[in-house]
Amino acid sequence: MNIGLLGGGVAGIFPVSGGDTDAPTAPTIAESSVAATSINIGITVGTDAVGITGTKVYVKTSAAGSYNTAIDISGASTSYEITGLTESTEYNVKVTHVDAAGNESVDSNVLTSSSSAASVDITSFNLSHTTTES
Repeated sequence: MNIGLLGGGVAGIFPVSGGDTDAPTAPTIAESSVAATSINIGITVGTDAVGITGTKVYVKTSAAGSYNTAIDISGASTSYEITGLTESTEYNVKVTHVDAAGNESVDSNVLTSSSSAASVDITSFNLSHTTTES
């Protein structure tokens, strides 16, 4: 309780509000596309009473015991490209939301995805053929 002045200069006692203590609801994620060293994810944004101010993307190789990478994104992002991955490696990805009060949501679903092997674009080759007559 606080003692303070009410309208007209009259003293009064009123309760103090505790602020935002509710975490945002969890986002969900899905794979959008995969390349040799990157994975694109689509994010279905959760909700929060006062608004989502950040998104955290957690990445680990499937073989690793814990998530060692947290990528902070400002705002409620609906997609993200995870780059710098090792080719032909399986990764686990999860996402959380953070609100203005610093409350973090529970984890999204865990997406398991493999970066693809590098592909060769055959349209970039010049082919020539020489015939010799005898």
